[in-house]
Amino acid sequence: MSSFQDNLNNTGDTTTIMSSVTPPTTSDEPESLELPPPGTCEIHTSTTTTLTTTTMTQMHFTLTYFRFGGSAEAIRCAFHMGHIDFEDFRISHREFQTERDAGALPYGQLPVLDVTTTTKITTTPNHNHHHNNKHAGTTNGHISNEDNEISKEESSARTIRLPQSTAILRFVGKLAKLYPEDALTALRCDALIDAVQDFNEKLRPTIKPYVSELNEDERLKVRWELGTFTIPLWLRRVAFQLDEEGPFALGAHICVCDLALFVVFKWLGMGLLDGIPMDLVQQHERLIVFMDAVQHEPRVASFYDDEIVKLEEAAALEAKTAKAVQANLKPSRGASPLQQQQLQQANGGS
Repeated sequence: MSSFQDNLNNTGDTTTIMSSVTPPTTSDEPESLELPPPGTCEIHTSTTTTLTTTTMTQMHFTLTYFRFGGSAEAIRCAFHMGHIDFEDFRISHREFQTERDAGALPYGQLPVLDVTTTTKITTTPNHNHHHNNKHAGTTNGHISNEDNEISKEESSARTIRLPQSTAILRFVGKLAKLYPEDALTALRCDALIDAVQDFNEKLRPTIKPYVSELNEDERLKVRWELGTFTIPLWLRRVAFQLDEEGPFALGAHICVCDLALFVVFKWLGMGLLDGIPMDLVQQHERLIVFMDAVQHEPRVASFYDDEIVKLEEAAALEAKTAKAVQANLKPSRGASPLQQQQLQQANGGS
């Protein structure tokens, strides 16, 4: 991956984490092995008569997306809710184009999640065995000498880049304990996440960066149809799928499908989608209860408190970048037609 602007590194903390297996607590563990907190790594220990081998695997995550919420918002929230540290790279559209054109994005899209797995294997002599053998005098014709035995350590690292926002959301949800363990409940969760993807696919062709074949009148006509017929029907169907007792989508416990739905419902109510009424979600009592429950969940509320600060920083950075571009393109006497055209484009002209 190409390097990003230095000030982007301030948008996320960088530490090493992992998932699911609590480290063993036997008294025979090597004292030299530094164990991370319980529940944050995978530890496997095997013992023979002479050696103890401990394998520790840790993961480090880097999420790359644009400087707004979008398809990464629910993922970032899941990381936060699970107290999982990750590098949060927020890049400009120009940086995205550079990455895409360099072939660095598996499907030419964002977000992507880089997962670096570090494995450390520590081999330590079994001193109790050597001690017993000393009293025995010899073992297989030789005397064991524990003073000549030393611990050995080997490390390796491997990074893979993973695309697809819903796959990443499910993965992070499992690490954060926000994904159902029961197979049937997990199926219901997946179905609601896929319903969000259906919504996005219907709306995406009308979002200006993606529009290729629609002129403005056609785009607004499609938006009107979406706001009048398609989205209201979709919301009714989603509300019908939610657990009756709630308050969350699948009952009393929040999971990643709640985050995916919440992001979309919040977006619909922000008034950012011209041609689509802001009150569509508010027309469903079950969705009102759902939104209230999610936004007041303490970990979600904490995430959005932090996110507001980051979005403000991103907006300031975007404004500073745009101002610098305009200053560089400011026409002087005798500016060429190409320079005039570049300035017009930078100022939002056609």
